[in-house]
Amino acid sequence: MIAAFWGPVPGQAGTSSHAAAVAAMLALDYQLRVLVTQTQQGPSLLETSDSSRGAESFLDGRGGMDAVERLVNCGMLTPEGLRDNTDSVILGRLDLLQGPATCDEESLEKALPLLAEAAKRHYDLTLIDVGSGKDNRLTRTVLELADLIVVSLNQNVSVLEPFFGKREWPSALQSKPHLYLLGRYDRHSRYSVKKISGMYRVPAKQLFAIPYNSKFLDAQNDRRVVEYLLRATQAKQGFLEYNEEVSFISSLREAGDNLLKQLALSPRAEVGV
Repeated sequence: MIAAFWGPVPGQAGTSSHAAAVAAMLALDYQLRVLVTQTQQGPSLLETSDSSRGAESFLDGRGGMDAVERLVNCGMLTPEGLRDNTDSVILGRLDLLQGPATCDEESLEKALPLLAEAAKRHYDLTLIDVGSGKDNRLTRTVLELADLIVVSLNQNVSVLEPFFGKREWPSALQSKPHLYLLGRYDRHSRYSVKKISGMYRVPAKQLFAIPYNSKFLDAQNDRRVVEYLLRATQAKQGFLEYNEEVSFISSLREAGDNLLKQLALSPRAEVGV
């Protein structure tokens, strides 16, 4: 199954970082084989969130979507070939396919359907971070291929109004199952999940929030996202006390669990998590 993470505007809702975090949390919590990738050129948070691969290695020409595109052009792409061009983030659970570095947009657009087919044959779930807006051809292709679209929004009315007014509404959203994810959520804002749900008549079961978390941002900068998530899952909630880690992990799990529910996936939970 394929879930596309998309937002109407760039850089405001944490689309890439939340795609990476949700993917990692699902891989830690469940016995799933998860692939995470992106369609934008250049390294993003998906590449730099893991210490095994850094931005400096992005252009080294080894593996990634460029290599997969070459296999497609030669008629040689297999599920195993796709896997062999990924980097393992959590062994046997979470793989990272680097985004394109040199292949051109037209060639990648033609390769994406075969890449998606190979991914579905080897992985239980593939999360693809796509470019914002509705005019990018690669974005349109992935949204049409996706089984589910996760729409990244925030609490900014200047983002919410045009989107829910359907002025920034990709055609794929008319026919695809989708969830709304409020990124970098501020729990003190008057524009709460409940208020936004009521303002735009969004069913509560479709709208989720991931709170702003400074320690998670630091973990991204240090390329230790998985290490941070493992540590944060051990945090305990005190009586009548707000805990940043507990709230953050709970929000990731809620978003991930509902993503699985929408896709009718029922993986076995990891023992001890």
